[in-house]
Amino acid sequence: PRLLEFDLNINGDSGILTLRYSETVDASTVDPTGFTLQGSNTTSIDSFTLTGGTVSLIDGTSTTIVLLDSDLNRIKQLPNVAVSNETTFLSLVSGSVLDTTANEIVARNSSNPIAVTLFTDDTTDPLLVSFVVNMTSELLELSFSETVNGSSVDIAQILLQSDVDGGNSYTLTTSIAQSIYSNLITVFLSLEDLNEIKRIEGLCSSRNTTYLAVTSATLVDMNNNLLTPINQTRAQRAFIFVEDQISPRLTGFTLNMDDHTMTLSFTETVNASSLDATQITLQPACLL
Repeated sequence: PRLLEFDLNINGDSGILTLRYSETVDASTVDPTGFTLQGSNTTSIDSFTLTGGTVSLIDGTSTTIVLLDSDLNRIKQLPNVAVSNETTFLSLVSGSVLDTTANEIVARNSSNPIAVTLFTDDTTDPLLVSFVVNMTSELLELSFSETVNGSSVDIAQILLQSDVDGGNSYTLTTSIAQSIYSNLITVFLSLEDLNEIKRIEGLCSSRNTTYLAVTSATLVDMNNNLLTPINQTRAQRAFIFVEDQISPRLTGFTLNMDDHTMTLSFTETVNASSLDATQITLQPACLL
């Protein structure tokens, strides 16, 4: 048998590869790992070999492979593969399909791939599936329904709040997101943002006080589809919350004998009402 043509649909949460042959094939013999998507019709480093998938089980002149989520995300991470008709080609090894009398399909190597017949682009807006706040490692980890463009993240569109419909809140300002293509994006929380979050009573003190809202302008996916917004009146609760387990440190102090004041500086926001001045000792020199 020969592979005559193929279609690729990467719209939505599932990718579908449809294969059409010159004769009836044994569907049970179709091996997704024998197929490679590539970005040009010549040997190219821009390619991805499938690692698995769900194959339709009816013998015939066509079969479909539902791509693994992990494979679909890897394909979307490649900026020059499967982004248009002109960047979608398929090569295959001979053992990837057999006909009903066990004859192997004719191979098509990377220098002689088949061009896509019907390419369906991704027009589905990505979703924020879940998020993790780790106040110890100072990270906000965002998980999306598909690969997104980390370099497109606008931090100022991310709002943390203490309740599902509002409460105390804070919009990130100076934190930095990973500039990668992935369905998992890590935001490195800045000291400025962390101190402000800790200063606001009742915000991000537990999973039940950690909610997130985002606008559509927060980021785009690999096809420039905007993020599905999460409104402040129906915010999403953290999937995992890790509290701050690092003790604050005194970094310095000033003593003003004229106005009888001492100013203490710490590594992070502290609770001023918890200060016990009787635990502070002044001495003339550092004692080793």
